[in-house]
This record gives sequence, C-alpha cells and structure tokens, in this order.
Amino acid sequence: MITIDDSYVKHLNNKGVKYVEGYDNHFVGVLNEQNNKFYAKFTNSFGKDSSVNGEWRKLGFIYLFWGKAYGYNEYPDGLFYAGVGFRFRNTIKMLMPGVGKGFNRTWLKINANIKEYKDG
Repeated sequence: MITIDDSYVKHLNNKGVKYVEGYDNHFVGVLNEQNNKFYAKFTNSFGKDSSVNGEWRKLGFIYLFWGKAYGYNEYPDGLFYAGVGFRFRNTIKMLMPGVGKGFNRTWLKINANIKEYKDG
C-alpha cells in the first residue's frame, strides 16, 4: 500500500479567483498496488468536501493518475481528471489540470508526502 498526504497546493494562472491554497486542502490518498486503484478525499479548490478515485501507474519515479473527481457543483456525475507526478524520495510533485475549459482552465501544482508500506 502507498499513501499520499500532507499536500501543498498552488493554483497556477488563477486570474484573481480565490481558491483553497497551501495545506488547507487536507488531502489524504491511498494507492492500491494490487489492482492499481487510487482513492483520495480532500477539500477542493472551492472549499467543498470532495473525493477522487481512479487508476494509477508507476514508471520508475514517474506516477500517472486518471479517474473522476466528485464534489463539484458543476459536475454532479464527476469530473474527469488526469495528472502526472514525479517522486523524489518521500515526496511527490504533481501537475494536474483544475476545473475549467480551454484557456480558462486552472492548473494545480501539488507537493505531497508519499509513503510505502509492506503488505501484511
């Protein structure tokens, strides 16, 4: 099992919109190594309780994530997301697109702790 927590979020190109920043997103996630499923809960950019679930793959120190995020009023059926992360020891640095369309999309730069636990 792999956990991701204690994340710090910075919104890029936010154009004056006030988002939840820094450690205030309270992100906690689990990467299941048996079936490559991913689940996390967090406070989204607008201050709402949210969750994401999907799949992940690891290619050396590169992590790929994709699935659906829930907890956004504009997307009651979930919002597709995808992202890439780069692991450096016990830290993962990720870049993910945020909510929006086209050039109005906000990008998320996320740094988080990542830990591996042996099963059993």
